[in-house]
Amino acid sequence: MVDTRINFKPSVELLLLASRKTLSESLIIKMGKIIHDNIIDWDEFIDLAQSHSVMPLVAYNLPKYCADSLPEKIKNILKHEFRINRVKNLYLAKELIEIVNLLENNGIKCICFKGPTLALSVYGDLSFRKFGDLDILIHEKDLLKARKLLLSNGAKVHFSNYNPTEKEIEYYLKSNTISNFIVTSTYGFKFKNKTVILDLHWQMFSYNFPLPLSIEYLQTNLLSLKIFDDKISITSPEDNLLLLCGHGAKDA
Repeated sequence: MVDTRINFKPSVELLLLASRKTLSESLIIKMGKIIHDNIIDWDEFIDLAQSHSVMPLVAYNLPKYCADSLPEKIKNILKHEFRINRVKNLYLAKELIEIVNLLENNGIKCICFKGPTLALSVYGDLSFRKFGDLDILIHEKDLLKARKLLLSNGAKVHFSNYNPTEKEIEYYLKSNTISNFIVTSTYGFKFKNKTVILDLHWQMFSYNFPLPLSIEYLQTNLLSLKIFDDKISITSPEDNLLLLCGHGAKDA
């Protein structure tokens, strides 16, 4: 019989174990054995954890289960990375609540996805996932009202891959039909000196993407998620999986 097992480098095998939500006793022992029996390239390990966006889980699991086996420098790096990510995520979650309250208090229903909602719904803890912006889905009929509300409360338009002229920005802000020409179905805003980036969606994917997840469909399966003392609407686990698969395919 052909052996089809893949032999990973020790740093990669350690990363695969340390980036799990839960670890059995046997896997914890295996992590310790990998560190004890091998010379780990810790620079490569840290780079891998960062590039694959699993640093929060790694920075939680390794110090918790293998503290005695870690070099002091690595323990300090992991502690720092976990703390920085936790503080940032708490801040962004608070900002999400403020934006949702602003919109919904003015009659605009919101569905939140990715960002802090994914961290809480999947991991049960805001600290265990890396994210850098906020995503809210609203109905297209509410788009102009939402734009006016956000701009009047200090937001500025945000363009992630384009530097528009002043004339283009002026037209962008005044147009009542701009949603017909934005392929990504997303309106970008930035708050508080760019520390908060909001992607306001009126459709999950562009019109030509072969995965229709209309807001009308998503609204039939909504769940309520508590963040701090507030509750917000999120997609069901099944719809969330479809959404994440679609975003992964779109960005591939």
